[in-house]
Amino acid sequence: MPELQSPGDAQSTVATLFKVKKDTPATVLDDYAKIAWFFTQKPIFENALRLVSEKLWDKYREYQGKNPGWQRNLFTTAIRDVSLAYGWQYDGDSSVVLVGAVPPEKYLEWTSQGQFFKDDMDLKHGEHTHTFQWLAVALERTALGLTNDPSYLYKNSFNVMTQSKKELIVPGFKSKTGIQGPTSDYSIWAWVADCVPTSFADGKTMPQGASLFSDTYRTPQILMQYLLDTAPSDHFIAEYLRIRYKKRNWFTDDSARTYANVSGGATAKTHAVQQHTGKPGWNTISTSGSPTAFTKDAGANFRTAPKDTVLKKFHGKNGYMTKPD
Repeated sequence: MPELQSPGDAQSTVATLFKVKKDTPATVLDDYAKIAWFFTQKPIFENALRLVSEKLWDKYREYQGKNPGWQRNLFTTAIRDVSLAYGWQYDGDSSVVLVGAVPPEKYLEWTSQGQFFKDDMDLKHGEHTHTFQWLAVALERTALGLTNDPSYLYKNSFNVMTQSKKELIVPGFKSKTGIQGPTSDYSIWAWVADCVPTSFADGKTMPQGASLFSDTYRTPQILMQYLLDTAPSDHFIAEYLRIRYKKRNWFTDDSARTYANVSGGATAKTHAVQQHTGKPGWNTISTSGSPTAFTKDAGANFRTAPKDTVLKKFHGKNGYMTKPD
């Protein structure tokens, strides 16, 4: 089956595949369909993402102006402030870093609270990709004609169930058999915003039936490819990620800093485990003896000495970024 062809196609697909639990308004299904269609509209979504980037740069500049070089994690602090304005939390009551598959009840707890989190399971998927997707939706809510607030849709994604006996084709790594094929074990979250590129499909081609494959911004890897390879140099999010990946040595070829040269496998997970295991204030959540997430109470995070800053200009506004090591 090809990509979604129209808003009507998105709506009919949602109605075929999903239903809502009791006390959840049926209007959420139309809203999820509108969001999925929005993610397929590349120029429109890219413009919304640029607005998100500008808001994050404004917050980043604000904090850097108050405490130049002193405060850690300014990028995630900026995400926190912008998220709070739209009904989410990030590094609010607590911080969450995912490094594996957490128990479903824990994931339900975090999403139902409106918690954004850093996803360190795969660098090509990206650490904050879902946050960028949902903030773009929040900024475009009126234009998209959503009945329900985007943060409500995020928090209530677990209140949407699959229709009986309706299946989607998923890649082998998402299948209990380890082989690409149909399954009834999928979610509205995956269908809307966590698809996988067709490069992961058998033969690298789109399956004929309904599937979780997409080469649009419903797929985090496609969004990361845009940010690393195509987004303009005055795009704050894109440039921040390029600098971060270079600083962490996450490009396999430093002379070709492109999405194709991003380290795969467990590189991000290994780094996150090393950064958080046994560190003061961080709690470890484990599954079968292996860490799958780290959490800590939020709070001010300042250095013992300031780092150098460098003057940058994004979205027509000058400001200072912490100088990369």
